[in-house]
Amino acid sequence: MASRSDPSSSPSSPSGSQFVRNVWRSVERVLAPLGQVPRPGAVALSCALALVLRLFVSLATHGSNDIDTWQRFAHSVEVNGVLRTYQLEPKFNHPPLMGYYGALANTLARAFQTRFDFVFKLLPILASTSAVFMVQRIARLKLVWLLLFAINPTDVLISAYHGNTDCICAACCLACVLFADRERPQLSGFFLGAAINVKLIPVVLIAPLALSFPPRKIWRFGVALGLCALPFVPILLGAAAAFQRNAIAYNSQSARWGVGLLVNALDSRLQSPSPVLQSLALGVGKPLIFGSSVVLGLVQMRTRIFTRAELCAIALSCFLVFAPGFGVQYLVYPSAFFAATLARGGFRYTYLAGAFAFLVYDGYWTGGWPAVSYFRPPFDLRSILVGFLVWIWLARYLAGAAKRVCEPLFLRLTPDREP
Repeated sequence: MASRSDPSSSPSSPSGSQFVRNVWRSVERVLAPLGQVPRPGAVALSCALALVLRLFVSLATHGSNDIDTWQRFAHSVEVNGVLRTYQLEPKFNHPPLMGYYGALANTLARAFQTRFDFVFKLLPILASTSAVFMVQRIARLKLVWLLLFAINPTDVLISAYHGNTDCICAACCLACVLFADRERPQLSGFFLGAAINVKLIPVVLIAPLALSFPPRKIWRFGVALGLCALPFVPILLGAAAAFQRNAIAYNSQSARWGVGLLVNALDSRLQSPSPVLQSLALGVGKPLIFGSSVVLGLVQMRTRIFTRAELCAIALSCFLVFAPGFGVQYLVYPSAFFAATLARGGFRYTYLAGAFAFLVYDGYWTGGWPAVSYFRPPFDLRSILVGFLVWIWLARYLAGAAKRVCEPLFLRLTPDREP
């Protein structure tokens, strides 16, 4: 018989298994909010976390050599103006408003006696942080997925480290979809036009998004988009040839990525056909991307099988899969759309692409601090392998989208069988 003083015999003393259950219930209560759609306060905290993380990375680093190129552009715009900069700087392939933004960042950096790279990256950082909020408005993610998007390495590294304007452009595309889903075609067209005033890449979204509206609203979208073309008018009147050379005819540098990986792989084995393959990749890539964009818009107009976020994810994936050249900063374009449309599957892209970006920056790191990555092609083997996995993921996503389009057609063409 157990003694009265034996604690194990006391009814108020919990057993070991009961203690474990109590601890587990406590953990479940703490973690429960992660599996729920967050309230506004939690969304605000997620955005604050995203902002602080990006500011910390920006303060501790310098970035890629793109930021040095931007400082050179900014100085040229200050001294010579935007029109003359197109003529003097063949690498200045950005819309004119971004030239003025670079000059403003240079002026503010001098005025506050701080680093140009930090000032320049403030707007991309704010844009990337706003993307966290907009993804939540579009997709109403659970808190755990929102937090994972807020700290995903693709958006963090490209906004806070790389030193270019792609995150501004991607955020404007996201705002375009947000207002389109709320049936506000004027604001949707305005933000797509704003994106094109940052970089020309979003022109691939014009057909899919315009044709996603009913006919009576397309003209409103088009008028707002057309008004955003006004900043280009002085360029076309005063530096059209230079803008055509720098921006319209621009192809990113060939890299060991996607189609470029195949061309580079054959370069050492098939010396004779290699120039032909390179010319073929350059000649076919752009028409294929723009043609696919138009087809996607026509399919959407007829079937309405995709959400607008999916339309952007498909068009931008097509750009990354078939682009004749590649820049690691391009990885950010479909990132938010995948997070908004694919839940767990989309986060596989944001983290795999982020690992690829990190390996590229690490491979080009000069070894000093603040960290600088000076691009000198080709990629190292680690980057090539992980980048190939990212490219395969994007290609599989496109194949899945094509399957969704074709399945109803095959069902209609397949004759009913007799029972």
